[in-house]
Amino acid sequence: MQAAILLVKLAHLQEDNQRRLAIAEQYLQALEPIDLTLPHLLPGTTHAMHLFVIEHAQRDELRAFLEAASIGTAIHYPRAVHQQPAYQGRLTGSASLPNTERLIPRILSLPMYPELHEDQVQRVCGCLLAWHEN
Repeated sequence: MQAAILLVKLAHLQEDNQRRLAIAEQYLQALEPIDLTLPHLLPGTTHAMHLFVIEHAQRDELRAFLEAASIGTAIHYPRAVHQQPAYQGRLTGSASLPNTERLIPRILSLPMYPELHEDQVQRVCGCLLAWHEN
């Protein structure tokens, strides 16, 4: 069933990727002045922007603020891969990854999907700007 659905969606992959990239560009432009760490688009590369992950020291407070405004977010990586039980002791050199471990409690995924409407993107940005002003 899933393969059949994805086969239909495959025909729209380029269009969906372009839409996600357009949304990402809106986020990047609107949120640039805010004290957030934003994704970097590298010149000469194409990113699918499957997720739009931001970084902030007060991630949980920010997430609660957005949730109170009925804006869904996600924590796609609650633990680093090397901290997952299935991988413990299996990844060479992963006993301590301090940069990764520092990021885990700071990262938050904003809404990112091709069907996201312009007014919804602007609303997310507006709420983040309001958060920044408080």
